[in-house]
Amino acid sequence: MPLLASGGARKSRKQSLLFSHFPKAGGSEIKHILSTVVGESINIDQNRGMYKNNSTILEDNYFLQTEFVPLEPYQKSNFFVIGHVRSPCNYLLSLWAFGSDGKGAFYHLTKDKSVYGNTPPYNNKDDLKRFTMWLQDYKETYTYRLVHKYFKNSIWKTDPTLSNADCWVHSEMLIYDLVNCLKRYEKQGGKVKWEKFHKIEVNENPSTHSKCEDYFGDGRKALVMNSNGNMTKLFGYETCCTENNKTLPAEFKKFWIN
Repeated sequence: MPLLASGGARKSRKQSLLFSHFPKAGGSEIKHILSTVVGESINIDQNRGMYKNNSTILEDNYFLQTEFVPLEPYQKSNFFVIGHVRSPCNYLLSLWAFGSDGKGAFYHLTKDKSVYGNTPPYNNKDDLKRFTMWLQDYKETYTYRLVHKYFKNSIWKTDPTLSNADCWVHSEMLIYDLVNCLKRYEKQGGKVKWEKFHKIEVNENPSTHSKCEDYFGDGRKALVMNSNGNMTKLFGYETCCTENNKTLPAEFKKFWIN
């Protein structure tokens, strides 16, 4: 999957990086890498007024926007913004399985908890029936959450484009895309400590489900893809389940130990 374009050339150099965290899409791994090669995070939601005009350039920190706070136009204007996304079936499976573990805000807000799985890895016949019922009710959650996070502004919502962020990371190509985003950030005047890449040991969040294809026959795939067509087209997802690819750009393989 190619790195997503993010619109035209910027008029000014933006040296402070802002990572806009989207839930259930590899954000913990991205934050860990950014903390190692850029610096510790500063919660921009708690310091909104102080940093709104980006008058202070920080070389040893990056700004973090938390999961459920929407991206705002001033942030795209003032910061180098990295957003991220995950394929629709992988995303919804992760959300459902997390709820089947009894975890997450989405699970606790669900009134009918009988639609969640009972026995990990939740791919037995009865749990798959429950998954189908859950999908029928929450199939558009993928689109709703992306719109709320990255396209909530009235202009963006009616005409969503990838230019809302400077660079996008697919969770399935997380390392490759993030390295390329950091290269773009560096070209805008940002500081990246490439020499620290060899110190990174990434531990992905554990999951209790098996591979995506085990849960999605043609019917469930069609349900998800047809219900989220605008977002899947925008982000270039032609298939509903996408396996992770740990490929690195050749020139950076020497920095990576995994």
